[in-house]
Amino acid sequence: MKNDEIPNLESRVLHLVKNDLWNTNPRTGFLTPTFFKSDQNRGGKSLLFGGVRDSYGRSVIRSVELKRDGTVTPNLEISFDRRGSKEFDSDGTILGHINTVGDKVRLFYVGFRRSERVKFQAFSGLAESDDFGTTFIYQKRIFTRVPTSSNLSESPDIIACHWNNLDIHGDGLALIAIGNGWQNIGSGVFPRYSSYLVQSKAFEIENILAKIPQRKDLYRLGRPRLIQGNFESSNIVVATGGKVDGDYRPYFFEFNKLSFIERFDYRFPIEPGLMTFCKKQIGYPEFFTFPGDDVSFVVFNGDNMGETGAYAIESQI
Repeated sequence: MKNDEIPNLESRVLHLVKNDLWNTNPRTGFLTPTFFKSDQNRGGKSLLFGGVRDSYGRSVIRSVELKRDGTVTPNLEISFDRRGSKEFDSDGTILGHINTVGDKVRLFYVGFRRSERVKFQAFSGLAESDDFGTTFIYQKRIFTRVPTSSNLSESPDIIACHWNNLDIHGDGLALIAIGNGWQNIGSGVFPRYSSYLVQSKAFEIENILAKIPQRKDLYRLGRPRLIQGNFESSNIVVATGGKVDGDYRPYFFEFNKLSFIERFDYRFPIEPGLMTFCKKQIGYPEFFTFPGDDVSFVVFNGDNMGETGAYAIESQI
């Protein structure tokens, strides 16, 4: 991209969810933004959920209602809060995935807990809503183990579900990030992980179907999301990759015949370093379309792991 195109590109980006919406602290962020559209019988709203940190760095899940004209209305209630649960999610929660099965809106989330052995552990949980996604009630931890036949660690520090088409019994397909150790970067230690398509049975990993290919310079590849298809025909998956030098950006993959191939022509028109709010990082993109609209949008996080909120731009995908 030419330098004279950069100001025009930045002018097309909307700072969609800012930190001052809930008047908390200046590093709240809106991490892993996730779109959900309720049907007309459930309120007919377009909602965006994200993880919002408190002053101790623990994240709760909040939501905003989106309108086509760019209007953002925050839900003043916390949608989901497990801080202090004394379980796997006692130190914060982020998205996950949201869908509906039957009369329930279901929240699949990633819960964090600090550990004496490692910096933290992150596992998946399920919550459900009876009020069209305004608030959620905890149900249980899910995907508690990996198959012994997978050649992966039997006790990884991270098992994080970021997309699924599970039925009411927990059967179906899921995209999951699984930890594989820790990476020393400067004076800090950061989790390493890779992403997989798995077969689920009763909310447990029954079989790992395919690994998403990971470049050698990426120590982590996570937040895998299906953005096109249904794993029956043409399928495009996006995941966020991180390098040791701090570079974070999305990578796109096509799935066909139980294998993934990286695609280079499915990037949205932003890369790290092109704008003031994403000098090193662009992460966790979520693609969505308003009902009755043929224009797609992408919402994403910028530098410092999304602490400045969420941004949106019209997508070329």
